[in-house]
Amino acid sequence: MASMARFSALDPASMSVSVVRKVIVMMILLGTSAARDSEDSAGQERVRIMLGSCNKVERKQPFWELIIGRKPDAWVWMGDNVYADQRRSSQNSFAQFLKVLGGKEPIGYESIMFEPSDLARLKKMYEAQKTHAGYRELREKVPIYGTWDDHDYGINDGDYRYPLREESKQAFLDFLDVPKSDPRRQRNGVYAAHDVQVGDRVVKIVLLDNRYNKSPYCSWPLRFLCQGDEDFLGEEQWRWLERTLVESRSDANIVVSGIQILTEHRWHGENWARFPQSRQRLLDILLSSGAKNVILFSGDVHFAEVSRAVCRNRRRNAEARELLEMTSSGREGRGGGRGKGLTCCQG
Repeated sequence: MASMARFSALDPASMSVSVVRKVIVMMILLGTSAARDSEDSAGQERVRIMLGSCNKVERKQPFWELIIGRKPDAWVWMGDNVYADQRRSSQNSFAQFLKVLGGKEPIGYESIMFEPSDLARLKKMYEAQKTHAGYRELREKVPIYGTWDDHDYGINDGDYRYPLREESKQAFLDFLDVPKSDPRRQRNGVYAAHDVQVGDRVVKIVLLDNRYNKSPYCSWPLRFLCQGDEDFLGEEQWRWLERTLVESRSDANIVVSGIQILTEHRWHGENWARFPQSRQRLLDILLSSGAKNVILFSGDVHFAEVSRAVCRNRRRNAEARELLEMTSSGREGRGGGRGKGLTCCQG
């Protein structure tokens, strides 16, 4: 599943939440041919960005032709760009459980169901994706940006304990053709920001890394909320994110996370709600930075979803603020879609 964002030549000051909602609707519909022809004939400047996640290299990938046909100004990977770790057999999982229980596995319980990837397998899968005919054509025509999630990081639900995290980071940056001189080569993570400009319209893509510095979950296999100081980003990335958004002068700001941000806590899978303090810190930054027209994007869950959060600072009786998140994560398996709303509180 891929999503497309189109930001029309509107006065940025007038680009209210209602306008952003229209943009979200356009993303869901992926733009019908009739609508696209009508918009193109209007002669307006647009920044067209397409995003996607959860890609199985070994399966057919017929979507690249569609993506290229929509002539995006950038393509953004949102994680699980390849699936390098491998699900264990029941017998193997039990043996691994005993190993973890005995304190002989540094990765912890996350390694019980999935076998971590080695570097050779990871590089082989990246190379297979880069040489896929459709994706190769896209690379020749469109700038490629991206972040990762757990399965391309190297281990399901992975965190900072993954022993190959630095080697995996370098392999991922090689996959994106990132120069050796790029700051990400020395950074604690793959987080980055990129400006995409068409005419005088600029969209900033802010890519978070929720793996390299992530804390371990506080419970397994139960999915309890972690009420301590568990973190997704690490202090270096937090400072970078706040500075990036505060200094942004872009007409719109797309913030990309490998896992969902706004959704309430679920008893399956991953999301930012599992680390409530970390999630609240992120919401506070998003709402107080002054960055214009912030829209969230995420992957991971293998379905499409639109989430809306209504945020209030109850201590200051402030006016309600809204955030919207688009999850585009249907390319590995089942499709589908849903919409939902929730309420959060800005600290």
